[in-house]
Amino acid sequence: MTIYARHFLMAVVVAFGLAVHSSMAQLYTENFDDINAALRWQANAMPQGLTNPDGSAVPFTDFHADFAFDYSSVGIPAAPNTTDGSTVGMKLQANLIEGVFGGGSASPLDQNFEGSYKLTFDYWGNYTGDPTTGLETGGIGQSNLSTFGIMTNGMTATYAGAGDGLWFAGTVDGGSSSDYRAYSVERVVSYQYPPADGIIEDTHATYYAESRNNTADLYANNFGGAMAPSEQLALFPQQLGATPAGSLGMEWHQVEIRKDGTTVDWIVDGIKLITVETAEFTSPPGGGNILFGHADINSSISEDAGIDLLFTLIDNIKVEVLEDEPGLAGDYNMNGTVDAADYTVWKDSFGSTSDLAADGNGNGEIDAADYTIWKDNFGNTGAVASVASVPEPSCLAMLGFGAIVLLRRRITLVP
Repeated sequence: MTIYARHFLMAVVVAFGLAVHSSMAQLYTENFDDINAALRWQANAMPQGLTNPDGSAVPFTDFHADFAFDYSSVGIPAAPNTTDGSTVGMKLQANLIEGVFGGGSASPLDQNFEGSYKLTFDYWGNYTGDPTTGLETGGIGQSNLSTFGIMTNGMTATYAGAGDGLWFAGTVDGGSSSDYRAYSVERVVSYQYPPADGIIEDTHATYYAESRNNTADLYANNFGGAMAPSEQLALFPQQLGATPAGSLGMEWHQVEIRKDGTTVDWIVDGIKLITVETAEFTSPPGGGNILFGHADINSSISEDAGIDLLFTLIDNIKVEVLEDEPGLAGDYNMNGTVDAADYTVWKDSFGSTSDLAADGNGNGEIDAADYTIWKDNFGNTGAVASVASVPEPSCLAMLGFGAIVLLRRRITLVP
């Protein structure tokens, strides 16, 4: 069924390491397999009554939500978290007919999530290739956004330029100067990087790539280079070649939006991309529901094949409560790897009884024992990665420097 709408001390548990969070109690789930999800969801599109800068009326955005889309019809395999081989999911599209800037979103009915939780789902962004150069450059009008978020009332259209919650977005083809974005009710034009002068809201977002473009190392080293499924290429010859480095399109991604208190992270395939701190929002979010959307960031219309090929695909949605559990020992900056950066955290807070990020044994003081925990676990990985890897000096050099620091403080370090 397709809906055409016209209108997501510290509280730390230390047990030989710092605490990270993991979801345990399930609050909500949706896999669309029963083909009745349209009865449980609401689609919201850009409202009427808007005007262009020249005063002319903005045509109503055509936003399309199919809550029972069989994505095998365009050759897409079952999503990573599908356990029964089903290929039914939620397909979202915008601006297929009318050439206007805009889009929309969809939310489940009657949901309200509070406290700390994580939203997880499988995501695929599809787009049309160019008849000559294929997916490397993409066809006309392909630079659309896939959007996902939380803290909405579930009844407000969310897209680039409007919304009532907190949401993240990525282009499917890497075709924008800003391919990775964070938006919120306080910054509906997206948080800028570098932060715009005088815009306090921009300081609430951290882009770990220190860029919003797909060419940044964090993106280029982890995403892109995907090819269209062979069945899709057979149906649509323009789907040849591979996606640009750093782009999200044409492959499944496992996505997480993690709300830990007032801090919200966007994590794709285990890589933390963006963090938004909501504690000092200048405008309050609209509610506690989740959202998924698709938006066109240009006024062009895609080529005819876009009706079949340009879309955001979502499957296997879960919302779960975050509960504390022991994390990775020695990972003092909680980036998922015990590395040189954790040593720096320990060194800079050595002797402190108040800054306890590096208190690996939980005794209330940063001391030699915490250094030993870091040394013994150096190189280990386990939790979510948050930034590109930091070049690490040799272990011997690090241990030597650590010993010097300790000796200067008249502490004997026993290897």
